[in-house]
Amino acid sequence: MPTTRQEVHVPHGIDSISKIIKFEAYLTDNITTLQSTHTAIGNNEEDYAIASWVNTTHVVISPGRDQSHLTSGHAIIEYTK
Repeated sequence: MPTTRQEVHVPHGIDSISKIIKFEAYLTDNITTLQSTHTAIGNNEEDYAIASWVNTTHVVISPGRDQSHLTSGHAIIEYTK
């Protein structure tokens, strides 16, 4: 993950998506795993949130603060064609 509020766009390689049914994304530092749908800790949600979403071409992860300790992750996408 980036050290600033930069979105990470990862192509998912799925052709002909008609509708996204369910999307889950998980990030890890190999010790702790976070579900990144919109996790917030503390008083200022924007500074701590990790937002994620999927479109017809990419999975997008958008950290609210430095998340460089999160070194890998995976996404589960349920969809129809």
